[in-house]
Amino acid sequence: MSLIVERSDLFAQHFPNFPRDDQVKIAEFIIHCQTHGLNGLPGKIRASDNVPGTDPDYYEKLRYARDNYLWHYHIGIPRYEQPTPWLPYFTSEYVLHFQRFPGNKVIRIIDLGDHNPMVLPQKSYMIRS
Repeated sequence: MSLIVERSDLFAQHFPNFPRDDQVKIAEFIIHCQTHGLNGLPGKIRASDNVPGTDPDYYEKLRYARDNYLWHYHIGIPRYEQPTPWLPYFTSEYVLHFQRFPGNKVIRIIDLGDHNPMVLPQKSYMIRS
């Protein structure tokens, strides 16, 4: 199932400043999603509402992630790592934050950031005019 892939205004503005290798990996992600959707990606993909129960802002972060349809994908920056040999996916230091809207037809890429600790993108990162 192919997807429409949007970029937020802020992400589109910052994209030209990313290192060339990062731009290539992001472009490959976009092309994959436009062709195959989110199926068959090598990196781990998760809803961003998977907040550790020990987080003091657990409920706030959970609600924020769900209300804004936030997901993240381990994009392979700087490289992919396999957490254990029996898991069918790879992780990476950096994740691509995106919104996965109801209906599974459109995603919007909004940020690239560290996974540990992961900081959810601010509302201003989600704007697309």
